[in-house]
Amino acid sequence: MNLPELLTYADISQLYDIADHYALPRTHSKNDLIRTLLSNMQRPQWWRERTQTMAHEERRFWQLLFFDSREMFNLEELLGKGRQALQGKDGNPRIFVAKSLKAGVLFPGVVMGDRSLFHVPRDVRKYVIQALKSQIIPKVACQEEPQVYRDEQMCLVSDLKTFLDYVGKQDVRLTAESAIYRRDLQAILGQMLIQEKPIDKKQWRFGFGRRYHQYPDRFSLLYDYAYYRQHIAENGPLLSLMTPLDRNDKNREKVAEDLYNFWLRLYRKPVPALPLIVKWIYLLARSDWIRLRGLKSIVDEWLSPYYYMDKDSVFQLLLKMLTHLGVIRYAEDALQMTESGNAWVERSAGWDLSELEDQYTTTASEQNFFRNQQGNSEGTLNK
Repeated sequence: MNLPELLTYADISQLYDIADHYALPRTHSKNDLIRTLLSNMQRPQWWRERTQTMAHEERRFWQLLFFDSREMFNLEELLGKGRQALQGKDGNPRIFVAKSLKAGVLFPGVVMGDRSLFHVPRDVRKYVIQALKSQIIPKVACQEEPQVYRDEQMCLVSDLKTFLDYVGKQDVRLTAESAIYRRDLQAILGQMLIQEKPIDKKQWRFGFGRRYHQYPDRFSLLYDYAYYRQHIAENGPLLSLMTPLDRNDKNREKVAEDLYNFWLRLYRKPVPALPLIVKWIYLLARSDWIRLRGLKSIVDEWLSPYYYMDKDSVFQLLLKMLTHLGVIRYAEDALQMTESGNAWVERSAGWDLSELEDQYTTTASEQNFFRNQQGNSEGTLNK
């Protein structure tokens, strides 16, 4: 629903709270009060002024709230966004919900079972997103289109088919750790449209997929996806083909988007703010080329080191995988969303997708490692 509808259904006490929050005059007539609120809150300039003067943590909460395209949230989801906005600092996430109700950007909605749902006005979301974008786009937009750039749309699906065809025709043997033997792996990688080399076993690699520690970035995603969708099965010492890829072109588009959604679910564990980072890229680069340095400055606050990786390494990995997925075009110092990427992110940036089960994201030894890490952290906190 839009703001006029939500104001009409709102209790008079909330309307007074909104008027007081913005220092607007109260009236005894509900209709007059709604007209007063709408005459201010339906102006784009009004929201530009609000977003320019708000506190840093509240601005973070608004990004998490408005960049998520869902129109209704339960309290637990809102409190989760509040905790994320606080970045581990002391504070009560309920304050963000209370202030948002007073600001007229959240409205109590229907009750489902024992949970209340809160509405975000559809038109207010557009005003706020445009206000945030208008402050940033002049700082990051490129003046000219790069002459050379990478566009890998549909390459990942083609290479998925190549991989499955190889498994179907060859006896692909697995090591005791269920990894493809190097000779077969080199043969598979050599047939790919986008070339990769086997990884250096001395590298620290974990957290970004079930077989990420055994294969290079792009192929590990292909392998984990094929395993998740039961195209392949690890049958003791052999890798077996279970279902080949449909050759239908329309289905290829669906597979490409499904790969993107799988990647969001897979990478969201080590990068919790991934949906918001993807949405920022979409908003800024939907039709324009933007500078990588400018983008990094915007999303930097949402990036965190991950064990053996610093923030820059995480950022570069995300851009690399978005390129491989066909979500962005990538130049030396700039990027732009692809047509497919725009369509996919419009449908989902990841908030609406469920978590992947552990069996599809990590091996048993990695699960034990993360449990031990969590136990150590809890032990330290309890001392």
